[in-house]
Amino acid sequence: MAGSEFAGVGEQYAKFRKHKGFFGFRPMLQDLPDQWILQTQVMKNLELVVRDEFTIDLQLRPRHLPYMLEVLRVFPTLRAVIDHAAKPFIAEKALDPWKRQMTEMAAYPNVMCKLSGLVTEANQQIWGWEDLVPYVHHVTQVFGTDRIMFGSDWPVCLTTCSYREVYDALLKALPPLLDAARS
Repeated sequence: MAGSEFAGVGEQYAKFRKHKGFFGFRPMLQDLPDQWILQTQVMKNLELVVRDEFTIDLQLRPRHLPYMLEVLRVFPTLRAVIDHAAKPFIAEKALDPWKRQMTEMAAYPNVMCKLSGLVTEANQQIWGWEDLVPYVHHVTQVFGTDRIMFGSDWPVCLTTCSYREVYDALLKALPPLLDAARS
């Protein structure tokens, strides 16, 4: 990609930063080429975000994790939230390399993980909360209770089930050790 589509991002960012209701960015990396985030101008823009200790939501897929790890090696203090646990391949019951890469992501203390959107990654015809267990357990193990959060992915979750079913599935999939942390 050429750099022209990034012209003025710094100025726009400075303008948005003045608004109290502006909390962060959520680039739809899942729809972008794998290495998009590593472009020179994108990295310069991320440098502004790191400088201001601002947060970025990472809506990505497992294929983007190696490139996000490169970003974190350059900007280890980047504050980020991994949305939808990086959309693991639950329908295929595939854990690797997602599991290893999420462990690497969790090594960065300013990175959090949102347990959301998992039901839409499961087999849409036949899924149950049990399908989520290996993914939820891994995320809670490597990120700990202080760096995970719940998200329903509403209204997208409605393509699979109701909000209540999403909520109940996550509660059932959480490790027993989190019983005290649930309230």
